[in-house]
Amino acid sequence: MEDSRELKKRFIHYIIPSIASQMVFTLYTLVDAIFVARGVNAQALAGVNISSPFVTLLFAISITLAVGTSTQVSRLRGEGHPEQASSIFSLNFAVASALSAIITIGALAFTGPIADVLGATPDTRVYVIHYVRAIAPFSVFFIYSYLFEILIAADGFPAKATKIVTLGVIANFALDYFCIFVLHWGVTGAALATGVSQLLVTVVYLFHFLGPKGTIKFRRFSWSWKSIGGSLYRGLPSGVMEVSPGLITFILVHFVRYNLGEKGLVTFSAMAYMAGILIILSVGVAQGAQPLVSFQNGRGNRSAIRRLLKYQLITGISLELIVYVLVCIFSRDYATVFLKDGAADLIGYTAHMMRFYLLFAVIDGFTVVISITMTGLEKPFPGIVLSGLRATVFLLIGCGITTWIGGDAIWFAMIIADMQAAVCAAWVMKKEFGWKKVSE
Repeated sequence: MEDSRELKKRFIHYIIPSIASQMVFTLYTLVDAIFVARGVNAQALAGVNISSPFVTLLFAISITLAVGTSTQVSRLRGEGHPEQASSIFSLNFAVASALSAIITIGALAFTGPIADVLGATPDTRVYVIHYVRAIAPFSVFFIYSYLFEILIAADGFPAKATKIVTLGVIANFALDYFCIFVLHWGVTGAALATGVSQLLVTVVYLFHFLGPKGTIKFRRFSWSWKSIGGSLYRGLPSGVMEVSPGLITFILVHFVRYNLGEKGLVTFSAMAYMAGILIILSVGVAQGAQPLVSFQNGRGNRSAIRRLLKYQLITGISLELIVYVLVCIFSRDYATVFLKDGAADLIGYTAHMMRFYLLFAVIDGFTVVISITMTGLEKPFPGIVLSGLRATVFLLIGCGITTWIGGDAIWFAMIIADMQAAVCAAWVMKKEFGWKKVSE
């Protein structure tokens, strides 16, 4: 019984900073959206939302490396091999540097075609080009910052990561105001503000890894494709999960535009940011618990892992339900923040449809927890399949059904996709743990 109480304390100790970090991290894009909506116009907001798959690609690469590295590092620390853990960290830092350089060069060279592929309309294309072109040079700092955040938590300092991320959001808030309302740089200013804030937090993170307190350090390493592949494989479910919002946005932008036109894109832009906040609650719970799952996996303690899974499911889904109810109550106030210059009927329409559209995020919480827990067990394949199917095949099925019905039915496409994913996640959980053992 004492062990169970101690495990619960450690679970709370780890998930609170993780949820806070995820929420604060989400504020980067939310702050950009609010300032662009209030300081430019609704079309610019739609342009930023259309650009979001590029930004989520950066986060997806970062989290793939971060979770894969964290899984290996936590297991090695649990087995008593800190030097090997530091070598894995240093190797993946080098990989992150190389990948970010390739992305920056590609994005700057092909900004126009990227905007077209993302689904820019004639009214939003210029905003998409300006945003992507301004944020591309900072790609390396987007990738570094998330990698460092996850590894600091794995190093035993989850609260420190939250403080540093909060510092970055404050900087982003101030720079957004200065660039948009003082310098009047529009979406370019919003992108520069976000990029510079990422640079700032990267520098602060480096003080931890170069300082005396942490146990994970930069070390000489041998280039090993096997180790790199192992990290990417272990982190791929979280990476696919992270890139899913961008892929979902990419698919929905085209279907919403087909079904509802420009009005639908503006409504979707406002709703997408709140959907991200809801989903990030379960992601924060699961990623906060992931080092504990990996550590217990290294010790071979299956009983503790089952208890951690139960804690995650209860906490993650409960938080999402609470926030969903609050959104339903204040949906019109939220819509007004993004559509201040919009007609009253557009604000009312967005507030009403938001209550149906956002239901998918609550269902998705179950799938998120199962996928990330399997990654912590170094069995990432189920998570890869679940996340990949949800953002492609299942969503296309939902879009096909709702487009056949027509009109506002498109807002139910994500619910259809997540119901399919949840059924598959339940099967994975039953096969790995068994219903009875988890409930006990």
